[in-house]
Amino acid sequence: MSRTSIKSANRFSCHPLWTESIWVATTYRCHPEGTAPPVMGVVFADHQKGLELFSKWTDDWGNSDDDDSIRIAIIEGEIPGQVDGYSIHISAGDAEAEVGQVNRMHPSPEAEKLLEQFKAQYVLHGKFLFCPVEQREDGQLWFNAYAGIIKKTICFRNVKDIDEKGRDAVVLKPSEVETALSELMDIVDNSQASDSQE
Repeated sequence: MSRTSIKSANRFSCHPLWTESIWVATTYRCHPEGTAPPVMGVVFADHQKGLELFSKWTDDWGNSDDDDSIRIAIIEGEIPGQVDGYSIHISAGDAEAEVGQVNRMHPSPEAEKLLEQFKAQYVLHGKFLFCPVEQREDGQLWFNAYAGIIKKTICFRNVKDIDEKGRDAVVLKPSEVETALSELMDIVDNSQASDSQE
């Protein structure tokens, strides 16, 4: 991969628009007959800001990341102090890249099936579309394929395989939101336990 594309990937993964757009969820879509590559969608609270973010890449490089300058890692497994789920780390592909964006997902049982379907379809096709998603007023999700980036590589990892000083170690450190959510879940669990003892 070229140094130019790595710099672009660093700009993409560390751009202030991530903060402005607010990454609220990740979702997946697969063709019902499996005849097309799967889609990984980033749901933004401010879709226009999210669209602007993806345009920072597509304006320079088009709708593809041929040399995998953008690195996406999905890390599964329990992390102490964090609510059950899985983490996603988006950064530049270079080993010395800056920490990019990290988000902890807390899928429902139905949403967990979407991730498994995505993984299976990715193995089948060897590529996927990475794109912004808008949640419309009626609750429907709209995948903006025109602003998407075709990628050939994604890293599937487990927490137990991550070294505390290695790549993706950032997912082991809970964010303020994740800490607050974990504390809230503990309160709910303790409350339910107390109710059951009465």
